[in-house]
Amino acid sequence: MKTKLKNAINAIETTDEMNEAIRLLKEVRRRINNSEARDAKSWLRTGMWVTLPLKTGDVNGIVDRIKTKKAIVVVDGKRYDAPFNMLKPAY
Repeated sequence: MKTKLKNAINAIETTDEMNEAIRLLKEVRRRINNSEARDAKSWLRTGMWVTLPLKTGDVNGIVDRIKTKKAIVVVDGKRYDAPFNMLKPAY
């Protein structure tokens, strides 16, 4: 974490300042997540093979449907609702 950011956080003295900092962080997180989703959505297509990381390891599946921020990926007959940032093109 950057030193300036740590110092700014440590300088917070009131609940109002803390709430404002949290509101700003949530806004930045939303903007970054939307940007990442938009980038992933630009290359993702229905019927495309993708790699999906699961607890048991990475598996390949086919994109069945593209929603606003997630895609339905079919792997061995099972359907997974996966966020775009988890998916990678399968080679």
